[in-house]
Amino acid sequence: MTESEGPAAVVCRGLGASRGGIPVLYDVDLVVPAGSWVSLVGPNGSGKTTLLYALAGLVEASGRLDVMGVRPRSSRRREIARTVALMPQRPVVPEGTTVRALVELGRTPHLSRFGTPTARDRTVVDEVIVRLDLEDLAYRAASALSGGELQRVVLARALAQEPRVLLLDEPTSALDIGHQQQVLDLVDDLRGDRELTVIAAMHDLTSAAQYGQRLVLLDRGRIVADGAPAEVLTVDRLREVYGARVEILERSDGPAVLPLRSTGEKA
Repeated sequence: MTESEGPAAVVCRGLGASRGGIPVLYDVDLVVPAGSWVSLVGPNGSGKTTLLYALAGLVEASGRLDVMGVRPRSSRRREIARTVALMPQRPVVPEGTTVRALVELGRTPHLSRFGTPTARDRTVVDEVIVRLDLEDLAYRAASALSGGELQRVVLARALAQEPRVLLLDEPTSALDIGHQQQVLDLVDDLRGDRELTVIAAMHDLTSAAQYGQRLVLLDRGRIVADGAPAEVLTVDRLREVYGARVEILERSDGPAVLPLRSTGEKA
C-alpha cells in the first residue's frame, strides 16, 4: 500500500533496527492503513518482534518511522504510550502485583501529574476486566497465574491504555482454542468499534489469515511478501521461507494452512 491510498496509521521507510547492537531489520518499507489488521508472519528470528518493538519505540531504529503522527524515536514515552500499546510475548510481572493492579498500569499514560486515577480510569479498567473474563482473577497475584491467564491480563493492560495502535506479539500462544477465539474476536470487535489499528505477530498462519486483512511475511529481517492472505500464503513460498510441507485450503474467511506429514517410510 502507498500513502496515497488512504490515511495511514503507521509509515516505515527504509526502517532498520537492532537488538543489543546486532542488526535485525533491514530496509523495511511498510504503510498500515488506519483501522486495519495486519498480521506479521515469518520463521523464528525473522524480525517480527523487533519490528513491533521498533514501532513502540523500544529498540534502536533508523530510517523514517511515524505512528499516528508520533515519532517513536524522538517522542516522550508518555506521548508514545497514549498512542501505542504493546502486548509482549514474555511480560515482566512484579512479584505480588494483583491482576487488577497490573491492568491499572495501562492507565498510567492518562493520569494527571499527581497520578490519581479518576472515575473514568476505574471504569475503563472494570470494562476490560469483564471483557476478558478476568473478574474471578482480579485480586489474585498475577505471578501465580497460568501462562494463558497471564496472557489475557497483559492484553487487558494494553487495552486499558486505550491506544490508537495495538501491537500484539504472539497474543494467543499460551491460550486454549476457546480463549484464542475469544481474544482474537474481542480484538477484532474493538478494532471495528474504536477504529483501532492492529499489528499482530502470529505463528499460526491460519489465524493470521483469518483475522488479518493483510499479511506481511518477513524472513531474515526483510519483507519478502506483503499482500492479501491468499496472495502471500502459497505452497511454494512457505516451502521456500519455512522449509515446510503444507496444503492450503481456500475458505471464505481466508486460507487454512495444513502441515503435511512426511511420506517417507519409518525405519
